[in-house]
Amino acid sequence: MINKEPEHKLSAIILSFKSWNKPWQFEEYVLQNIKDLNEILFFKEIWSQAIEFENWNSSDLSIGIQTTTLMLEKKFELDNNVAFQIAKAASYNWK
Repeated sequence: MINKEPEHKLSAIILSFKSWNKPWQFEEYVLQNIKDLNEILFFKEIWSQAIEFENWNSSDLSIGIQTTTLMLEKKFELDNNVAFQIAKAASYNWK
């Protein structure tokens, strides 16, 4: 585990993203809504891990989403819904 999630609103911000017709806006949306520097740094670390090639080297994006979700849950101790939302957004970088 690298870091525990800061106690504040990061999870709520991640789960509040609803613009799946514009998934490329996910990262920017989250960063614009975070007010705490530690949460910004934490999210940037999570995001950089989520988009790593190792998670997406299958031709089936659903496998990449599963792999990334599990990795984020384990490495960052994220809730399944939060990890899934991040993995779902990251998958659009590999379409």
